[in-house]
Amino acid sequence: MSSLFFHRWSQEVKFQYGVLRSIFDWTIIVYLLLPGLVIFSFIYRSWWLEQPGWIEDLPLLILFYSGYFAAWMGNYRTFILEADKVFLIKHPALFIGLKKAGYIYSLVLQSSGIGLLSILLMPFFRYTYHLAYDQILAFFITFSLLKWLIMANKYRLGSINGKLARGLACFFSFIAGSWMIQLVFLAWEAKMYPVIILAGILFSGISFILHIPLLSKIARFEEEQLLEKRERNKYIHFIFTFSPEVEKIPVTSRSRPFLFKKSKRLYKDRTPENGFLELFLKIFLRNSQHWSSFLQLVSVTAAALMFVPPYWLKGAVLAGFIIMLHSWLSMIWEKVTFSHPLTKRFREDHDFLLAKRKAIRYLLFSGISMALVPFCFRLLLFS
Repeated sequence: MSSLFFHRWSQEVKFQYGVLRSIFDWTIIVYLLLPGLVIFSFIYRSWWLEQPGWIEDLPLLILFYSGYFAAWMGNYRTFILEADKVFLIKHPALFIGLKKAGYIYSLVLQSSGIGLLSILLMPFFRYTYHLAYDQILAFFITFSLLKWLIMANKYRLGSINGKLARGLACFFSFIAGSWMIQLVFLAWEAKMYPVIILAGILFSGISFILHIPLLSKIARFEEEQLLEKRERNKYIHFIFTFSPEVEKIPVTSRSRPFLFKKSKRLYKDRTPENGFLELFLKIFLRNSQHWSSFLQLVSVTAAALMFVPPYWLKGAVLAGFIIMLHSWLSMIWEKVTFSHPLTKRFREDHDFLLAKRKAIRYLLFSGISMALVPFCFRLLLFS
């Protein structure tokens, strides 16, 4: 079993190395990666010598929540391949042994991620918030055990039929976990270690109860193999997501769209301009790739406006965001309308051009408002 696990693990390392090599050629390594590592090392060293000004406005709970968000990243690895259905299922002892080895490897790997986060935050913990080393150790242990529980819970939630039901279950699990973490934070800040130990025992115990019985079963081979395939290819999907040359076509199993499934009219006044505008808005909102990219642009800009210190730099970020979002919306309009022969023939029509300007204006103002709301709320809060 151990030889099979290490063979699969070495294959995984070679595969991920090949994925990274496809991105980091020698020019990227020399001009971007190495300078970035050197700059980050100097920045991290400066955090130990002198605290940056932006950290003074952040409450300690925000850093504590960074561990909670990190705990929701990652899944189990089983190192199961599609061909194993033919061979390993006929040898259940070998198959179950591979799953157990992958389970232990996943626990250690995910805990290492929490450890890396703890090391990155240590200068802030020590010199900004004046925490003791035992509190930092409690931070690492608490979120490592919490991550084990969340991975087990996510694995169970993945078996729920129905995308909407599964999404709602994940959402309420995230909210319930955030409430629980606030209670743990109060105990952690007050150094109430018996409460933290009890919480850690609860996290690890529930995670073991949820997942260990599944390690000795082979009936969920299809789900486990699909999860392993998704985890193995997640870096490839990440590259495709940020590659503008690759067309990302959303795959859906729905026979009817989730939004506007009855295709009701958005405008009572049935003019050609409103017809073009309604057509574009429905296509834009029904395509998850379009509105998710829109929200990504808005969220990154909102975060920059929140944490970039100088106001002149905030203004530059906002101006660049407006230019970039306007250009992106124009590109999406052309992509949606010019690709179809029925709408392409109206590209020089006056109503068509008016609808284009109105659609871009609506979405542009919506994006600017969504990006400014957190910044304005922060100004009101700290004033």
